[in-house]
Order: sequence, then structure tokens, then C-alpha cells
Amino acid sequence: MKVKSHKSIFQNLLLLIPFWLFISAIMLFQQYIFTLNYNNPFDLLNSISYRVPNYIYWALLTPLIFNFAKKLRVEFPVAVKTLFYHLLIGLLLAVIHRTVSIVSGMFLRAIFSGNEFSIVETVVGMQVPIFGGSIDSLLMYFVILAAIYAYEYYKKFREQEIKSVKLETQLVNAELQSLKMQLHPHFLFNTLNSIASLMRKDVDKAELMLTNLSDLLRISLDNIGQNETTLEQELDFINRYLDIQKIRYKDRLEIEINIDPHTLDKKVPNLILQPIVENSIKHGIEPITEKGKICISSFLENGNLILSVSDNGPGLKGNSINGMGIGLSNVKSRLEQMYSFDCFSIIEKEKGFEVKLTLPLN
Repeated sequence: MKVKSHKSIFQNLLLLIPFWLFISAIMLFQQYIFTLNYNNPFDLLNSISYRVPNYIYWALLTPLIFNFAKKLRVEFPVAVKTLFYHLLIGLLLAVIHRTVSIVSGMFLRAIFSGNEFSIVETVVGMQVPIFGGSIDSLLMYFVILAAIYAYEYYKKFREQEIKSVKLETQLVNAELQSLKMQLHPHFLFNTLNSIASLMRKDVDKAELMLTNLSDLLRISLDNIGQNETTLEQELDFINRYLDIQKIRYKDRLEIEINIDPHTLDKKVPNLILQPIVENSIKHGIEPITEKGKICISSFLENGNLILSVSDNGPGLKGNSINGMGIGLSNVKSRLEQMYSFDCFSIIEKEKGFEVKLTLPLN
């Protein structure tokens, strides 16, 4: 890890030194133009000995300032305190930078001119330029600091933008998957066949099932592009879906819903429960011959909304989430993108399994 860290610092310096040399070249050119305007002679060697060390040392100090910027972020409510720390650090670095720059410049000038050089005499004799020039160095410290913060905020904005695009893509995929399930010929065939059978026995119930099917499709279309919804709306969708599935499985499917009334207005990801319930029906109810039971529950715990879907089927039987189809994998992936901690868990039971979602309250 240390080798990697040193390598990273070296790579950063390889980029920073050419940048600051470019800045020093611009300043040298500006000084040259200035001397031409006033018909003064331009001393290239003296100008290089003054300008180049000044900016080379900024290249060496930039990684250090970057570390200070990461550790001392200017964020409310501690912005004033953080700015005070930056002021103290900036003053210290400014004095060090200006001292080293002037001493280096005088050393180079001594080499070019063949004169003797003494560090102590230089520091004592250049106290006024050192402390006066430290103000410029302090301003440069805050310019570099502002540039680093601007880059970090831009980077954070871009990451958030990419995350948003991913969430929208996953939402569209979830909606398309849901519509695919709802419009699946086998699903529609069984639903319409059950409705046709009921028409000869119970017209009111057949009409109710047809209305549920229509509402299910309408809700899916109305919610396209909606990333979150209330738990109450999500349960309304699930109830219509389960009413249709009850027709197919008749007495083989029992539904138990235990919902804390205080959770109904809480925000949940749109269409998050449907693939979990569908997975329970497919892998928990279909494989067994006895009566299957699905339990949907919600409650509040430690500042989180807990959603649970369980069944009494054969369970995982050593299968992974991916081995049970893409439904649960997509749910897990969506939650990982939306929240900063692991919200998804599967609990194996004596009979069947439980999918548990732990969602932070907004």
C-alpha cells in the first residue's frame, strides 16, 4: 500500500511540475513585455532564478494542500472554524514558501554571477521581501484551495449525476420487467381464462378481476419515470397483483398482510415489492402441493422502515440469489445504488425464506 501511495504522489508531481512551469513561463513572458513597454533591459537569468523556484515549490506544496483540503472541508456549520484553520496553515506555508523561494532564487543568482552565498545573511537581509511577499503566497494558497474545492464539488456533482442516470435506467428496467410480467401471454391467458370461467358463475367477481387487471396495467403506465412512491401506493399495486394471482392458484395461495399504519406514508422505491412477491410465488408456492402462504409486513425500527416478504415454500436449498432469477438481483442492485448501506437480506427459515429490506427514512 505504501508503494502505491508513493507512486501516486510521484505521478501527481509529474503532472503538477509541468503545469507550474507553464505558469512561470507565462509570468516570465509578462515580465518581458512589461520591460519592453518601459524600455528596460530584460535579465533572463535573474528572472528565471526568481520565477521558476517560486512556482516549482507550489508544485511540491499542492499535494500537501490537497490533503489539508480533504481533511478540513469548508462546510456549515463549522465553516468559520475551518477557514480559521486554513488561514493559520496558509500563513505558515506562505512564510515557508516565500523564504525557500527567495533563498533559492538568491542561490541561483549567486551561481550565475559567481558571487558568494550565505543562507543566514540572505534570510536576515531579505526579511521585508519575505514577509511582504508572504501575503501573495497566502493568496495563492487560497487560490489553490478554491481550485481543489471546485474540482472536488464538480467531481461529486458528476458522480451524483451518473448515479442518478443509473437509478433512472434501473427504474425503467424494473418497469419494463414488470410490464413484461403483466403482459406475458401465459399470465394473461390464465387471468382471462379465470375471468371467463367466473362469468358463468360469479359475474360480479369476474368484473372485479377484470377491473384489477386493468388497474394493474394503468398503475404501471402511470408510474413510469417515478423513482419513489409511498408504501400505501406500493401496497395498492401489490394487492391488485395478488388478487389476480389468487385466481390462478385459487385455494393454494394464502396472503397475510401485517402493515404498521405509521409506515403507509413512508417513501419506498417504486415497484420494489412486486419482484420480491413474484419471486416468492414462483419459488415458494409453485414447487409445493400443499397450501402456500405469503406474508407481507412493515414496521419502524431504529429510524428505518423494515419491509418483509416471506413464504412457506422449499427455501433456497443452497441456491444463490442469482440462481433464483434476476428479480431479487435487480432489487438488491437498485437498493445498493439508492442507499449507502446494505438494505437487502435473505433469511432462511425452517420452511421457506424471508426477504428483508431495511430502508432509511427520508
